[in-house]
Amino acid sequence: MKKLNNGIEKLLKILVMLLVGASVIDVSMQVLFRYFLHHPIDWTEQLARYLFLFMCMLGLPVAYRNKGLIAFDLILVRLPNKVQKLIHFLGNVLIGGYAGFYLVQSIRLFIKTGSKMASGTIHIPVKVLYTAQIICSFFLFWFALELIAEAFIEFKNTGKEVSA
Repeated sequence: MKKLNNGIEKLLKILVMLLVGASVIDVSMQVLFRYFLHHPIDWTEQLARYLFLFMCMLGLPVAYRNKGLIAFDLILVRLPNKVQKLIHFLGNVLIGGYAGFYLVQSIRLFIKTGSKMASGTIHIPVKVLYTAQIICSFFLFWFALELIAEAFIEFKNTGKEVSA
């Protein structure tokens, strides 16, 4: 599972980098046309928002897997090691449960959305935008399964001495 998840993570990182590049080009075009050529392009702002949305939604599972999200552990680090591991395990279970719920609700929203609804200036179907939530919640749930298993093993092995 770890090898598969490493590949998925690498793919998500590449996609985020491509989206960042596209966003830089889009915003640069917007600045160039608005302030230097005095002919603003109306679709660049909306495209920048959608690129940012997809960057965040694809980057969140990667940040979660790499423990790169903000955490307040002031009290946690003062607890016994076994309790820390238990809280870590339970936290991952809660995140996995939330991600599963989020996935189901994202799919429901995708199904409910009319196929003819489109965004304002760039005319992208709204269903395409809602796929960002489905992708994010799926990979968040998938990575949570991996982290739950790791946290459970760490919790079980806490206090056991490793023989050389």
